[in-house]
Amino acid sequence: MKLVVALMIAGTMVIAGMIGLAPEMFATIASNRWLQILIGAVLTVTFIVAMNIDFDWIGKIIRKLKILRYSTKELRSLAKEVFDLLDKVKALEKTGGSKERILIYFGSFIAGMGIMLRNIGVEFYFQDEINEMIGKALEEVNSFAGWFWRTVMQFRIPYVDWTPFDVFLSFALGGPMNVISDMIIGTVIMEVVAPVIDNVVTGAIIRLLSS
Repeated sequence: MKLVVALMIAGTMVIAGMIGLAPEMFATIASNRWLQILIGAVLTVTFIVAMNIDFDWIGKIIRKLKILRYSTKELRSLAKEVFDLLDKVKALEKTGGSKERILIYFGSFIAGMGIMLRNIGVEFYFQDEINEMIGKALEEVNSFAGWFWRTVMQFRIPYVDWTPFDVFLSFALGGPMNVISDMIIGTVIMEVVAPVIDNVVTGAIIRLLSS
């Protein structure tokens, strides 16, 4: 867990260093809404997948898809490439440790970068924030749908402080065996580490601007 925190801090420091080296590039990002959305979307998806995915679980699901038997030649070729990629990733476990653990470390680094980039408008979000955004979007379309989402998918499970949305996402990407471990790590990152780092970064920027 100490390494996870260290990597999140390292992510913020890397972006801080890059801002000092290339201020014009980050000024462009800060003034371009589409860039903020695009970069934020890439970082958010990368973070969520890295923190939840289990390649063995995903590989089993893909291989069980019967539709691939009746698919086109192009789709079968694409499926073969995916299988080859999964096998290569699986081989990393023998040489570099747990592949899922490596991805968690990578996701922690991405989270630190995202927290820092938020200060220039980049739309980076954690799972809880995405959950809330979906609820608000549904409410604008249909009040009952929004109410249902907030009542069910945003319900806080006692003692673990997770929502059914978090459980579903973790189960879909990592399978039943990873739900508990993801629950522990995810809760620590989103409820403890991220707010502290976010407050420290924001305070540092305020002090820099006021000096």
